[in-house]
Amino acid sequence: GDAVARIGGDEFVMMSGGAIDQEGAGRLAQRLVDAASQPMQIGTHEIQVSASVGVALFPDDGDENRVLVCADTAMYAAKHAGRNTWRVYATEMDGGGPDILGMQRAIRRALDNDEFVLHYQPKVAALDGSLRGVEALIRWQDPERGVVSPGEFIPVAERFGLINAIGFWTLREACGQIRSWQHAGWRIPVAVNLSPQQFRQPDLVERVRACIDEFDIDPGLLALEITESVVMESSSSVRRVLEELKAMGVTLSIDDFGTGYSCLAYLCRLPARQLKIDRTFVIDMDHVAEARHVVEAVIRLAHSLRMEVVAEGVERPEQVVTLRSLGCDLIQGYYFSRPVPAAGIEALMQGDQLTEQSARVHALAERLRADSGYGCPPALELAAG
Repeated sequence: GDAVARIGGDEFVMMSGGAIDQEGAGRLAQRLVDAASQPMQIGTHEIQVSASVGVALFPDDGDENRVLVCADTAMYAAKHAGRNTWRVYATEMDGGGPDILGMQRAIRRALDNDEFVLHYQPKVAALDGSLRGVEALIRWQDPERGVVSPGEFIPVAERFGLINAIGFWTLREACGQIRSWQHAGWRIPVAVNLSPQQFRQPDLVERVRACIDEFDIDPGLLALEITESVVMESSSSVRRVLEELKAMGVTLSIDDFGTGYSCLAYLCRLPARQLKIDRTFVIDMDHVAEARHVVEAVIRLAHSLRMEVVAEGVERPEQVVTLRSLGCDLIQGYYFSRPVPAAGIEALMQGDQLTEQSARVHALAERLRADSGYGCPPALELAAG
């Protein structure tokens, strides 16, 4: 009489009816954990997985509108406890359960009502400030909440299996914008972030190909940014997907580089053409020698692998000067532009803002070189020269 459903990603729900108390639910949860951990023979390989189980009782823990989110909260408590275990919901676990459930419903409604929009943040050449591409970043115009930050709704979307729908919506919208710019005579590469869940979907390559064909765009104008943690999975399926995307002509970019654990031997074999230095390494590099050394090492490594380097999170002209001196190729950050609607990118293409900002950077480099009392670090002296 039990019912089992897959609600997204690797998350499942089992509803067990009849008279069951907390003790009985715990015994059932342990049976599920034990069953999931049994080895399975797949061809010549023995595979073993684990399960984290959260339990909530109706109506003790919540009514029909809340019991599922309570079970979900308990499941995350089991994950935090080390995984491969179970937890029964308790109120002290609650981190705003009703708000999370409301956010989940609002996200579903936003997908149905086209409440999401894309903004674009420029990537500019470090040497002359010319526009070399943009990154597509999603924004949510909620009629009740106003503008909702991705930091608020993306974790909820990931938690409830909605991130794939959001991710593929973003991909399609970005391809449509590439076509609009192509028709206007602008070849502006657009980068789209792929979530780990989205990358692991079996139809990812087909979806990307369908978007390119639907909008009849040059695949070289589409870049897919994949986190370091995903591309470093040395599985044959990850490698195959990357190779198929490369063969399609799409540019592959390793995002958040430096925040994970990279295997250099595997990095050498990746078909990625671009590497993005995480903003945490950029913040202090213009006045902290150790941070600058890390950035310099990453740039040299990437160039030795014939990869283009993008530094993100650049907010000050001093950072631009340092990145120029270290040979960074592209720069992305608030110094040149915040994420703006598509019309804002078109205004940048037609105006002189990026050129003027680049000129200010060049003037700063010259001033630092001339000012012997500044205590200019070697990287800045090289930039000025």
